[in-house]
Amino acid sequence: MYAEQRRERKKLFWNSTAKAGLYAGGMLALGLILSYTMNSTTSVGTAGMIVISYIMAKLFTQKVEARGEIVTYLNALRFLVMTTIFAGVIYGAAMFVMYSKIDPSYYRDQYYTTLNHLEIPKELVETVEGSYELYVKNPILVIISAIFSTLTINLIPLLILSFLTKTKNKLKTK
Repeated sequence: MYAEQRRERKKLFWNSTAKAGLYAGGMLALGLILSYTMNSTTSVGTAGMIVISYIMAKLFTQKVEARGEIVTYLNALRFLVMTTIFAGVIYGAAMFVMYSKIDPSYYRDQYYTTLNHLEIPKELVETVEGSYELYVKNPILVIISAIFSTLTINLIPLLILSFLTKTKNKLKTK
């Protein structure tokens, strides 16, 4: 009996995080497309991802509470981190398509403009330029980079949302 409940709990967790990650990643991809079309660096995708993650986490909490269980702070944090990782995969795939297929020159120009503003020594410029070419041609690197950047940017909001998402009242567990 206990093994079946545990299996059901895992299934609920992974189904919920995958669905939330899909929606949040879609929002990040939409933000990427909007920033490209508007030729700006908007954070619409990140803000939308945070809102979607919170809504999905609350829905997950309600499902868990309906089963007579609680969501602790660490469980909520785990849910939100996994959602962000799934979102990062979707976002990374969208970034790879944008960087390598849709308009490679746009992103290359942005990259070199950033390099010029950083005033990197000329000896390092060639190394950095080579790493950029390797980066945009390897989807795995782009996806891993997107996962880490999404987690880093959203670290503080994830910690706060975990507190807001956890079960408020102690429920009796079955």
